[in-house]
Amino acid sequence: MLAGGEITVMTAVIASQLEAQIVSDFDNRKDGVVVVRRCVDLAEVLAVAYSGAAKALLVSADMPGLDRHIVEQLRTAGVGLVAVIEPMAPAQTQERLPDLGLHHVVAGDAGSAAIAGAVRRAVLDGAPSGPAPLADSAADHRDPPMPPGHETLSGRPPAPRSRGRGTVVAVWGPAGSPGRSTIALTLADEASRLGVPTLLVDADVYGGAIAPMLGLLDEAPGLAAACRLAAASSIDPTALARVAVAVGPNFRLLTGISRVDRWPELRPAAISEVLTTARRLAAFTVVDCGFSIEQDEELSYDTVAPRRNGATIAALGSADRIVMVSSADPVGVARSVRALGDLAELIPTNRPVLVANRVRGTLFSGDPRGQLDDAFRRFADHAVDEYVPDDPSGVDAALRTARTLAEAAPSSGIRSATRRLAVAFTGAAAPGKARRHRQSS
Repeated sequence: MLAGGEITVMTAVIASQLEAQIVSDFDNRKDGVVVVRRCVDLAEVLAVAYSGAAKALLVSADMPGLDRHIVEQLRTAGVGLVAVIEPMAPAQTQERLPDLGLHHVVAGDAGSAAIAGAVRRAVLDGAPSGPAPLADSAADHRDPPMPPGHETLSGRPPAPRSRGRGTVVAVWGPAGSPGRSTIALTLADEASRLGVPTLLVDADVYGGAIAPMLGLLDEAPGLAAACRLAAASSIDPTALARVAVAVGPNFRLLTGISRVDRWPELRPAAISEVLTTARRLAAFTVVDCGFSIEQDEELSYDTVAPRRNGATIAALGSADRIVMVSSADPVGVARSVRALGDLAELIPTNRPVLVANRVRGTLFSGDPRGQLDDAFRRFADHAVDEYVPDDPSGVDAALRTARTLAEAAPSSGIRSATRRLAVAFTGAAAPGKARRHRQSS
């Protein structure tokens, strides 16, 4: 706003005659709403927004390229948005606006008073009306129910799951390859073998690993295609299923990016929308996340930062539970202790499930589990929730044959540990319990 309470506005209206009429009406009214720029495309809109020259935007509801990511960028720049419905526009034009996060809508021929009122409301609202802030998003996703005996994974009583809402679990860990992808793949596979419809999402912005691990081609559309659908407000469970790969009877996969330079395709707002839709497609969704959650990228830019780590942060914020994978060695423990602090600052409301991976006795003079737990309790005030044994031969067999551990190494101890997690997260009956129940019936 300028001195005297004036609101500076930019316009991006496709119908040039309508745009000229709006600008002329504002000039004649002189009621504090001033048009300072008429933009020809969204690139110019973003440039003006980050220059601070305008505090509001009047934009055609069917502007080419207008999607959730653009809306998020403009709101981040502090710009209030008003969608203009042009005369004779089809009904579906207005129907898609709430999905884009545009809730201030006005007819192009409504008159300058009505349009000025919409502009003022959009500016006064201030807070984004699209994706929720990260802390609120994490607070909204409470812990899924767990069967008796697994309360130690959350440290608090389980909350009821709303009907028809799937669970999202993000698998994350610090740099140094602690085994995030192996744990994520095995967790998803074990859940599917318990009869739970499962979706695995490879959201690692530093290069997807799940597709190569399963011998899948890079041409699969996967997560990047799902994000494009989300940005265009065209995503639903049916569309999401079409871009996923069927790995097994209850197991779908959204493959990741095949090249690291494709990370801009995984926009944070789109990731959040994909995971929201995933809850309707599958009862259990596992997200394989990248390692970095740094948020200092914007310091290197005069305008909006590319936010390479935004996809990871969005996935963690959208998750009901976070599985943090730590290497069970001195270097891995040191990195994980620092990472637990970083994660607590980012999402203080979601206590992670700490998994010590590749546990072996050769690194310890005594009980490795007790020493690992003591170290995390002492330096991070966090107990280890699950121990995954080291099984290089089983993992090598799975990689060599491009199969899951259940197929390549059925007796692997990694399966036993991740199956316990799958049972805890999904509430499904463990295979042994199911057999005993059938025998007693």
